Amino acid sequence: ALAELTDTQLETSTPGDGPGHGWSGRELIAHMVGWQEHVLAVARELAGGERSATRDAAKADWDARGDVINDELHAAWAALPL
Repeated sequence: ALAELTDTQLETSTPGDGPGHGWSGRELIAHMVGWQEHVLAVARELAGGERSATRDAAKADWDARGDVINDELHAAWAALPL
C-alpha cells in the first residue's frame, strides 16, 4: 500500500489515534527499513554465536533513550529525497 502513495501522501501524517500513530508514510517506511536493517545485523551475529553485540547495544540504547532513536531515524530519512 505504501508503494502506491504519491509524494504528497507520503508526507501526510496519519491520524494520531490510528494504527500509524500520527506518522507519515515516509516515517513508517523509515521505521520499518531502519529496524529491519537492525534485525538483519542481529540475525547475522546470532547465526555465528549465542549472543549479539548489536542487539545488546541497541537494547541498552533503547533503555536509555527510547523513542528518541525513532526520531533520529525519521530525521535521517527526512533528509533523503523521495
